[in-house]
Formats: sequence, structure tokens, C-alpha cells
Amino acid sequence: MSKRNFRRDDPFSEDGGDTTSTSWHEVDSQIFGDSTILDSLAAADAQRERIKRVDIFSIMPDLRQPRRTVPSQVRADWEGSSENVALLFNRWLEAVEAERNSPFDLGAYLENTETERAEDTGNLYLPGPFERSLLEVVKLAASIRRDGLTNPITVAPSGKAGRYILETGERRWLAYHLLWLWFDGSDERPDERDDWKHIPAREVKAVSVWRQANENNARADLNAISKARQYAVLLMDLLPDTFKPLSTFKSDRAYYAQIKDARVPSGKAEELMTAIGVTNRSALARYRRLLDLPDEIWKAGDDRNMAEEQLYNLANIARTSPKQALTRFNEIVAGRNISSRNQDYGPGTKRHFSYLTRAIKKAGHGREEHNEASIKAIRELQQWLQEQENRIRKYLE
Repeated sequence: MSKRNFRRDDPFSEDGGDTTSTSWHEVDSQIFGDSTILDSLAAADAQRERIKRVDIFSIMPDLRQPRRTVPSQVRADWEGSSENVALLFNRWLEAVEAERNSPFDLGAYLENTETERAEDTGNLYLPGPFERSLLEVVKLAASIRRDGLTNPITVAPSGKAGRYILETGERRWLAYHLLWLWFDGSDERPDERDDWKHIPAREVKAVSVWRQANENNARADLNAISKARQYAVLLMDLLPDTFKPLSTFKSDRAYYAQIKDARVPSGKAEELMTAIGVTNRSALARYRRLLDLPDEIWKAGDDRNMAEEQLYNLANIARTSPKQALTRFNEIVAGRNISSRNQDYGPGTKRHFSYLTRAIKKAGHGREEHNEASIKAIRELQQWLQEQENRIRKYLE
């Protein structure tokens, strides 16, 4: 085999090579002489420079954000100010301890001494909606304390000097507040406050509901109510209409419901579906229908992460009889025996099947509690399957 002529094949060779190849001087000229490329590089450098450490107390959450980190019942006692985050966590902890009817050892999680986690599948204990949502923030805080924050939050100037609006990262921001509150330098807790007073943040010019949607969609864990909110805020952004601000409504559902009768602008349906993460227009119609839910079902369905199918059926009932929809909702909750020690896993979801499987495995002689839990979960599934069969049979009529 002949020896390869690397000089001849060198695309940057200035002599002895292919006359069509590019010289180093030409490459240099193309890169550093092209203002477009230079502008792009400068823009990238500027974006990196905008990542900085921001005082957590200078940040206000975006109350329109579709994703809800804090349960609605707890959030109702908090006006959204960074100065009152301590009050928020106190209310949250009270709700958790009332829900589980026992103390919640917050420090054990934050200080990595908790050995029996609430998600332990060794028994049938499942955290309720208040505890589940708090655990997501607590576990994130413990992870940040151990490994640091790898994904900065995104903020935009609020219009007041040194103040920001939170675009993405509410859970991360709350985790920093929790660490700052807990590690206060007391005898029992090490003094780490300086570590958690400022959070890495990427500054953008203005809050974008489309960037929020992109992050929410990437995480793929929005529940049905959150997706309805997502649909509403994106459609508001596409429409020239002037919508009333959130502060003028008694409930957030009423704010989002302003778009109930609005049409998607021509040519924008695909953009809207991509941002939300759906593949057909019927999904958009379903999210619009959820805006017909009574406020009580809207809030509880969000806190409990109720299945979209159940909420959609309730919304259809609510269009003609909100009272009947509320009665049906209470029957669903009562049928599942939602207590302080049971999470609201809706029939038809992966979580419900997982719970059912664990309950059945633990059933047996002398295990009355597990036997009753198994039967209850089976009946829930049977009822759900019957509802689905009845719904599908209507299509055959």
C-alpha cells in the first residue's frame, strides 16, 4: 500500500496541495473577518456573562407560571413575596403534619440523616399531596446542598432597580430559600446562610411564556391542570386582545378561562401544539374544556394530580351542572378513601397500577389492612374500566 501523502491531503496546505482547498489565511479571514460570525460569538459570550449570583430575596415568582410547585391551599396564604417565604414554609409544614397526623422531620432530609423515606415501598404508606409536593422541594434542597446547582434559574428585570421576576426555576429558588432558613447558624444547625443567600441565575431581557413552556415540556411532568394553564397563557400571548390581569380575579382558573371562547390564530396551531407537547388539535380542545371546572375541583385536581380523563369527564358534567360535577368529584375522592396516608393515584395511571400491584403482593392470611387496600384498589380500577367501556360504546351507537 502506498504511503499516504498527508501534505497533499491537508485541506489547509498552502503549497503542494489541492488548489481548491482552503488555506489557513483564508480560514482566518472567513472567521475573524466575517462580522456575522463575530456578532454570534459576542452574543454567546454576552449570554454566558449574564449568568450571575442573584440575591434570592430580590426575586419574585411569576404567578402566571403554569407549573405549581406550592399546593393551592398553601399558596392561598402566601401573596408571592420573597420576604414571606418563611411564612409559606411554616404553613406548608403545618399542612403536611396535619395531613399525615404526625411530625415531619424536615432536618433529617436536609442534613441527610433520614433513613426511612416517605417513598419507601416496603409498606403501603404513600404521602398525601401536601407532603408529596413539599418532599420535591426538600429533596432538591438536599441534593443542591450535596452536589451544588447545575442548572441556573432564569430571571428578568422587573422594572424596579435590583429586582427580578422569576421566569423558570421556582422549585430551585424555593430550595435555596429553604436551605437559607434552615441552616441559620444555631447550635443545632451549621451556619451556611452565606452559601444560600444568592442563587446562580441567567438574566434575560423579559419573561417569555414560550421559554417557560419549553422547559415545562422538556420535563414532561405537567399534570392536566398545569397543561390547561400552559395552553391558556400561550394562547393569550398569540392573541391581540387585552386580557385582565390575574390580580383582578378571585381564582386563577377564572383568569385562564378568559380564552375559553377565543380562537387559535390561523397558522399558529402547530406552534402551540409543539410548545405544549401534544400532537393533535383534540388535545387543545380538552385543555380548553378543563377551564369549565368549578374552582374547587380545579384546585383539588391540581393538588392531587388527578388524571386528565377524570377531570375532562367532570368538566363535561360541569357545563350543565357544576353542583353535580362537585358531587361526582366528592364521590371519586370518597371512593378512593383519600386519607392522610394515601396519595391520590387515579385509576388508569401508572402510579395507580404500581400501587395496586404492591397492595396485591402484600395481601394474605392475617393481613387485613393489606387485603382491604387491595380490594379497594381493585374496585377503583373496575369502576374506571367500566366508565371507559361505557364511554367507548357510545362511539359505536
